[in-house]
Amino acid sequence: MKTDQSIEHLMNRQILNEADTWRKILERILDVILFLGERGLAIRGKSDLIGDSHNGNFLGLLELISHYDPILKEHVIKVKQSQDKGQRLQAHYLSNRSQNEFIGLCAAGVRRQIIEECKYAKYFLIMVDATPDVSHTEQSSFVIRYVHEKEPGKFLIEERFLIFADCAKKTGSDIAELILETLETLKICFEDCRGQGYDNGVNMSGKYKGVQAILQKKNPLSVFSHCGCHSLNLCGQNAASSCTDAETFFGTVQTVYTIFSASPQRWEILQKRLHGVSLHGQSGTRWTEKLDSILPFYNHLSLIIESLKEVKSLNLTPKAKTEIRGALKYMSSFKCVLMSGIWLKVLTLIDRCNQVIQARKATIDIEVENIEALISQLKSVREEWPTILEEAKLVADVAKISSEFPIHRKVKRKSFFGEQIKGDEQITELTEAESGEEATFRRTVFYHIFGSVIGGLTARFTAIQEILSIFSFLWKYQKLTEAEIKSACSHFSQKYSCDVTENELTEELLHIKQIHTANFGKEPLAPFDLLNKIAEMKLGELFRNIVIALRIFASIPVTVASSEHSFSKLKLIKNFLRSTMGQERTSDLAILSIECLLAKNIDFHDVIEKFAKQKTRKIIL
Repeated sequence: MKTDQSIEHLMNRQILNEADTWRKILERILDVILFLGERGLAIRGKSDLIGDSHNGNFLGLLELISHYDPILKEHVIKVKQSQDKGQRLQAHYLSNRSQNEFIGLCAAGVRRQIIEECKYAKYFLIMVDATPDVSHTEQSSFVIRYVHEKEPGKFLIEERFLIFADCAKKTGSDIAELILETLETLKICFEDCRGQGYDNGVNMSGKYKGVQAILQKKNPLSVFSHCGCHSLNLCGQNAASSCTDAETFFGTVQTVYTIFSASPQRWEILQKRLHGVSLHGQSGTRWTEKLDSILPFYNHLSLIIESLKEVKSLNLTPKAKTEIRGALKYMSSFKCVLMSGIWLKVLTLIDRCNQVIQARKATIDIEVENIEALISQLKSVREEWPTILEEAKLVADVAKISSEFPIHRKVKRKSFFGEQIKGDEQITELTEAESGEEATFRRTVFYHIFGSVIGGLTARFTAIQEILSIFSFLWKYQKLTEAEIKSACSHFSQKYSCDVTENELTEELLHIKQIHTANFGKEPLAPFDLLNKIAEMKLGELFRNIVIALRIFASIPVTVASSEHSFSKLKLIKNFLRSTMGQERTSDLAILSIECLLAKNIDFHDVIEKFAKQKTRKIIL
C-alpha cells in the first residue's frame, strides 16, 4: 500500500493507461474528420471493412496513418481481426454513427465559438440567401457579420457561416419566421441585430411584404442594405435589354458560343485559329462572364468568322445552318464591331467596380465612392463617341468589314430608371463626315445604353446613400460646424437611442475634432481606420459612443457574397454522389469546411469529454 503496488493501485493505473490510449486514438480520429471536412471530401465509402479499397476516405486515411503510428496501428489490427472473424469488438469508434457524433461535436464547437464572438461584439447583421441543392431541397444559408476586437487595439470585420436551413416556402412571412426561429434556436438575440443583407428578390427586399420589412417591424434598428453586386448586375442586365440592338448583339454572342461548344469537332476548328483564346458563355448574374464573352469578338472577330464558315461546311442540321447564316450576317456588319467596342468599355468599368465591391470586408463608404466614380467614368466615356467610332473602324479594317452604317430602322426603347434620354438634346449638329444612319445610331442606341446604365446606378444606389448620410458625420466631423455636428448627433441618437446618448456623442465628436490633427494627422480617416486608430491609441473609453456607432456602421454589409460562397461549398459537399445526406450532417460538414480556420483551433480534450458524456460508453474515456 505504501509503495502503490497493491492490486487496487495497479488496476487503477491500468485503467488510466487504457483511457489515455483511447483518448489518443480518438484524437487521431478527430484529426482525420477535420481534414476531410475542411476539404469537403466524402467520408464514407461503400464498405466499412478495414483493408477494403472501397471503404471510403475516413477508413482509408486511418489505415495510411496506422503504417507510421504504433498506437493507431494496434487499434486498426484489432478491428481488422474482429471483422475477419465475424466478431464484434466491444467498441472501436470507427462506425458511421461515431463519425456523425464527432462531426456534430466539432461543428457545435465551431458554431459555439462564433456565437460567443457575436455576443461579445453584441451588434451583428444577418445575411440570408437560398439555393436548391442536388436533392432539390431549398437550402437557406445563414451568415452573420459583426465587428469584434480580436486582439487589443485591433478590430476585425467577420462574416461567419452558421447553418443551412431547409425552407421550401418562398413568401416573405415564412422566411422571416424561419430567420427568427433559427436565431432563437442558436440563442442569438435578434434585438441586437443592426442590419439585414439579402439579394434583390421581391420576397426578401420588398418594401411591404418582404422579409426586411417584416423584420424591421419587430426591430426597427435592423436596417436593410441592398446587395451592391446584385444591384450593379441588375443595372447592367437592364441596359443589355434596353433596346433591340443590345438584345441582338448579346443574343448573337451566346448563339456563336453555343454553336462551337455543341461539338468537340467544332470547338477544335475554333481553337486552331484562336490559338488558346476561348469563347465564353453568358450568365444573367455574373457580368464578368459577359465581359469574357465579348473580348474575343472585339479582338478576334475575323478569326471567329472564318471558323464559322468552316463549321458551315460540315454536315449540320437545318437549324444549325440557319443559326450560322444569321450569326455570319450580323458579325459581318459594322454594327457588330461597334457594339463590341461600346459594351467592352461599359462592362470593363462595371467589372472593375464589381471586383472592389466584392471585397469581403468592404464597407458602404467604399461602395458609394466606387459607384460615384463609376457613374463619373461612364459619363466621360459617353462623351467619347468619336474616339469609340474611330477605334471600331480600325477593328473593322483589320477584320475586312465595311465601316459603313446600314440603314437604321426605328426601334422601341424600353423604359429605365433615372435620367431619361431625349434624343434631340443629346445629339449635336451633323458634321460633314457623319451620316444620318450614324446620327440615328448614336441617338437611339449609344446614348440610350449609357443613359440606361447611369440612370439605373443612380436610382438603385439611392438607398445606400441614405444609410451613408446617417453615419457619415462620424468621420467627416472635420468639415462640419458645431451646429451641424449637434444636429447630426441628435438625428442619430433618436434612431439609436438604446445604443448611444446624444449629449455624450456630441461632446465626444467635438472633442475628437479638436484633437484629430495632433493624434491622427491632417487627413481625414476612413470609418474603419478611425475605429482601429481609436482602439490602437487606447481611447475607446474616452470615445465610447463613437466606437459603438462606428461598429454598427461597419457591421452593415456591402454585399451578400459570403452567402454565395457558402453555396459553392454546398455543391462540393452535397453532390450527386452524396445526395441522400441529411440536413444536420450537411450543415455540420459545411461549417467545418467554410470555417476551417476556427475548426483547426478546436480543443480535442473538450470534444472527447463531451463525446464521453453524451451517453454511457463501453470504454472508459
